[in-house]
Amino acid sequence: MADPVVFVSYSHQDQGALSAFLSALDATGIERDLVWSDRDIDAGERWSERIDAAIDSAQVAVVLVSPAALASAFIRDKELPPLLTATERPSGALALLCLHLSTSDASEIPVRFFHPRDGRVREALLTDFQGLNDPQHPLDTLAEPIRVEVLARAAETVARLARSRTARFDLNQTTTPVSAANDAAARLARVLARPEVRAQAVSFSDQFDAARQRIARVADLKDLHDLLHTARIRCFEPIESELATMLDPELTGEAVWEASLELVDTADAMVEWLARDAVEAADRVWITQFNKAAHRLQREVEQLADRRRLPSMRVLGQVLRTRLPAVNQRLLAAASQLPLDPLTASLDRIAASLAGVEAGGVGDLEASRARLSAVTEQLTAVSLEHDRWQQLDLQITVGGLEDMLDAEPEEAADFWDSLGMNDLVDLCCTDPNDRAHAAVRQRAELLQAALRSGDTRKAPALLRRLRTRVAVHFYKVDVHLRRVCDELRALAGPIDGLLAWLKE
Repeated sequence: MADPVVFVSYSHQDQGALSAFLSALDATGIERDLVWSDRDIDAGERWSERIDAAIDSAQVAVVLVSPAALASAFIRDKELPPLLTATERPSGALALLCLHLSTSDASEIPVRFFHPRDGRVREALLTDFQGLNDPQHPLDTLAEPIRVEVLARAAETVARLARSRTARFDLNQTTTPVSAANDAAARLARVLARPEVRAQAVSFSDQFDAARQRIARVADLKDLHDLLHTARIRCFEPIESELATMLDPELTGEAVWEASLELVDTADAMVEWLARDAVEAADRVWITQFNKAAHRLQREVEQLADRRRLPSMRVLGQVLRTRLPAVNQRLLAAASQLPLDPLTASLDRIAASLAGVEAGGVGDLEASRARLSAVTEQLTAVSLEHDRWQQLDLQITVGGLEDMLDAEPEEAADFWDSLGMNDLVDLCCTDPNDRAHAAVRQRAELLQAALRSGDTRKAPALLRRLRTRVAVHFYKVDVHLRRVCDELRALAGPIDGLLAWLKE
């Protein structure tokens, strides 16, 4: 029996999903003994040694991600660390892929592993690695026909990678591995020498060079958006909340001081951001204004006995209310203009020209196609979600509802309707099984009921709770968009390598 090339990590609570995935792999025609799971351990064998040996020989690993898998101490401590270490091997690095079975905390649970080059302990998230499907739409959320199609595509990707990383390309081969590899190299050389393939490679290179600048702009704007969001969620709003309650002056002073320190660090990072290419002339003005106000606030917190009077808070609040949505709009506009679909189409044409050719570069091409396609799909979905939650967040924070409650509480219910709040909540809270969506919807309904009944005592508190819940979930959406932007940025390295291979 040959050494396995594909290692599958899964929780025993997900046996059904494993069977479905293995069946999908079988349908690709890949040899069964190239794929390994712990089902292949025979009675009486030392299972720990078998797993270590399978990981050592694997070139591709697939992690079936679910809450059960992440809760498994064995998977978390015994399987994932050596798999992550293998992804950093100096030669023959493991390709780690994630198949998301159900909604999980994969984006929040770091895995510690030893880096093979320096021996240091590092941390990584499973969402840092290529997903075979969208983690925001895992398999158990899909209708059966779509789930089958997603599984089939995932299996095809794994099979292509596996074949490209082993000498056993032809399932019916009668030649030796050496002669097969030589034949494959010869076929590849003939294909790459064809003028139309060279032209396709040059065209793709030009497209990617143009896209690279736009990708960098999206990533830079996302960095600025993150800094503004951090300033608001982690600094400005906590200070506002502490000053509004002032239950214990000493404790309030400490909390405000700590938040002001983080605000200064964030404002300084925004000044450093001004060295980026995405800067507009107006950015220098308001970022400088914000930075000065943050440093001034820190002095006010130190010097003023009555910390309810912090004049710089007004300037900071004005900048955050106006610039956060403005930067968000620039970010989404830049993301919508990325030519990712044409890039994917160019790779598809090159792949079609290389059909039937087996070589390492073909596997890299398939991996690049899969990553680019996945990023394109995720960017479209998360940009739309981000825009909707941004609108809801802005209407709650700066739409004027709080001022209306203070000035004309009897008109607040009609004002809620005029803002289109119910429609916004419906647009954002689309998943009845998502606890965060359900919590936002519930708080919105409670607030609306209080507004309709004229309960001016409960309404302000309910508005604050709704604002907090929306802000927390919007921050999670924001983190998801950050990961997609990081994945976009990370595409440059593999695609540069692919272009060098195509042109050599």
